[in-house]
Amino acid sequence: MKVVHLITRADTVGGPHVSVRELCLFFERQGHPSFVLVGQGGKGPYSEDLKKHGVPFGTLKHLIRPIHPWRDWLAFWEIRQALKRLKPDLLIPHGSKAAWLGRIAAKSLQIPVVFHVHGWSFTGGIPYKRRFFYLLLEKIAAPFTDVFLTVSEYDRQLGIRYKICQRRNSVTVYNGRPDIPKSLLAKPEKEPPTLVMVARFEEQKDHETLLFSLSQLLL
Repeated sequence: MKVVHLITRADTVGGPHVSVRELCLFFERQGHPSFVLVGQGGKGPYSEDLKKHGVPFGTLKHLIRPIHPWRDWLAFWEIRQALKRLKPDLLIPHGSKAAWLGRIAAKSLQIPVVFHVHGWSFTGGIPYKRRFFYLLLEKIAAPFTDVFLTVSEYDRQLGIRYKICQRRNSVTVYNGRPDIPKSLLAKPEKEPPTLVMVARFEEQKDHETLLFSLSQLLL
């Protein structure tokens, strides 16, 4: 089975980017060739990250993060032409923009789609008008999706509540991460472990739960 991943941003290496890279490496080990289509013309550290790990990829000139009707129309055709050339058995788009254009392009070629949801664009905290607009876009694209794969049960239930996905075509798979090298593992028998958390001090990061959990370890 040949799998193509589609992701918009190339200017950062965040959680979704690491997930795509690790999924490609895993699929390759299982004998399923993988390919990544990267937006923004591939300009940014993510292209270098894929090269470093030996993950094959191609770049898309017109797929950009902001909504831009003319560029988005060009991006749709660019994605469609790339899929027509690559002939994948499955498309996995990551991120709202890539998923919206990618799902429609894939379905026009009768390619199955698994939308890897790393967070809904209409989630809480988004201004009402933007939430309504993004929700409308998701409802339009939902029929072009075979399976919704969310990284949290909260997102799965949110999608079901707003009738974007259904219980029968959605599943939660929590994000994994590469194994930590042995040289970086803590040695509590020699010295107390040091914990570092890099995150914004905002409600969704839920530092309170972390601090409570750590306090229980000390009891």
